[in-house]
Amino acid sequence: MFGYPTGSRTLRHLVIDSTGLKVHDEDEWKVRKHGAGKRRTWRKLHVAVDTQSQEVVAVELTTNSVGDSEVLPGLLKQLDEQDDKGGLSL
Repeated sequence: MFGYPTGSRTLRHLVIDSTGLKVHDEDEWKVRKHGAGKRRTWRKLHVAVDTQSQEVVAVELTTNSVGDSEVLPGLLKQLDEQDDKGGLSL
């Protein structure tokens, strides 16, 4: 859990986590039908959730090799931009 001050100087508690996403392409059915094929592609979706409201407040999609700590500055920047604009835009 991570505490982040909002524009109103109250603390926002966030949970940062990620999940792997398999990227499918047009040849996926060939691999299932005939067996071995090319290497599968994965991406990682990093999500910041406000623990009080349980809202997703920031997201970032990266390659599979990027860790949560590496995207934390980008997620926090999204929160700063939200405070300026008044909400999350996907």
